[in-house]
Amino acid sequence: MIAQAILAHPNRTIIEIGPGLGALTRPLVESGRSIIALELDRAFCRYLSEYFERSPNFRLIECDALAKLEEWSRAADWSNVAGPTREVPFVCGNLPYSITTDLLRGVVGVPWLPGGIFLTQLEFAQRITSGSSISSFAIYLGCFGKWSKLRNVGRQFFFPAPSVDSALISFERTEMRCNPSTLEDILRSSFHSKRKKISNSWKSAASLRGLREEWLLELAPAAGLDPGLRPEEVPPEKFYELTRLVDQQFGAQIRAQA
Repeated sequence: MIAQAILAHPNRTIIEIGPGLGALTRPLVESGRSIIALELDRAFCRYLSEYFERSPNFRLIECDALAKLEEWSRAADWSNVAGPTREVPFVCGNLPYSITTDLLRGVVGVPWLPGGIFLTQLEFAQRITSGSSISSFAIYLGCFGKWSKLRNVGRQFFFPAPSVDSALISFERTEMRCNPSTLEDILRSSFHSKRKKISNSWKSAASLRGLREEWLLELAPAAGLDPGLRPEEVPPEKFYELTRLVDQQFGAQIRAQA
């Protein structure tokens, strides 16, 4: 089920985050695609190295995936990492619940990665793909591209069975909607007190993120954002537009403070 969704993507090179004992890796390798697996656990690495020893299309990198994504984010493109003849890879993984947020942040932070397919906790997947402002992180991820829920995956498909259901989500990178750094500052300021009006959150939190309350209040009308609403009541596009306006008018001052 998961492998079929991944292999439907045309890219011939696939990066798998956290293969573990290789349950997903096996059908990917058997497909003939070029598989690059990022695994931190040494015992798993020994097992994977032995199991796929005769598979020339399998490459294992023993590493912390978060650190590797951070390293790749500083590379101009994939050719700087793998050489000029290598196709840009597609990313996939059954992501550990505890670091799903960090891993997805790492993935979108590598600008030359075209997208990916990931297995995540169902509740998390529903927030990320809702297209609403129910989650500030969903708005942040939406800055980088389109997120879709492909299908639910029940806990009965795993052994041992987890306590929650999962879902398969896809990411398709598009042109960035705004400056993600400024967007994050605005989102953290706006969601600082989620149950309060945005204007109240800006009053107490904007300065903590290098912003000024008066900047946001001045530009909010032009962005179509009503500061009298709670943040989850504002469509994501309003936050992107406010970010673009703030960058245009006050970006130099923000960068000078960094």
